[in-house]
Amino acid sequence: TLKAEKATAEKDAKWNAMKANLPEGWLGAKEPETRKEFEADPGAFALKVVAFKNTQPTETPAEGSGVGQNAGDAESTEEQQFANMAAKFTEKFGIRVV
Repeated sequence: TLKAEKATAEKDAKWNAMKANLPEGWLGAKEPETRKEFEADPGAFALKVVAFKNTQPTETPAEGSGVGQNAGDAESTEEQQFANMAAKFTEKFGIRVV
């Protein structure tokens, strides 16, 4: 029936959207079981994916990457970031950080 086809198309679209955001190696031969788990409780499944992604190590950029054209300029360094943070702290709490 038309309703069943529409429901199936909606389920497929939701699954494809989730599948595109799954970490590498999550599916393979387990795709049918993983899809059943997702369709049973999409919210819990999404939280499981987020929890997994939060436990993965992040890539550290290569040394020197992120250094722009202003290399050596104090305005674009950690010192400036600290100064900005200290100014916000002073503004919020009235305590000057040096």
